[in-house]
Amino acid sequence: MFYMLYLYKNAFSYAQLGFASAMAVLLFLAGMILSGLVYWLSKRFVNYDVTGE
Repeated sequence: MFYMLYLYKNAFSYAQLGFASAMAVLLFLAGMILSGLVYWLSKRFVNYDVTGE
């Protein structure tokens, strides 16, 4: 089962809102870490030199 479907079923089908909230917080943190990693890597691999040389 996919993570989001498992989260949804815990929240609305099984009424385990606390567990689903903890899963949502972990999903948010994972997204923030991945977006920070992409932002950091883009500084190293993207060149914004606009001098035209």
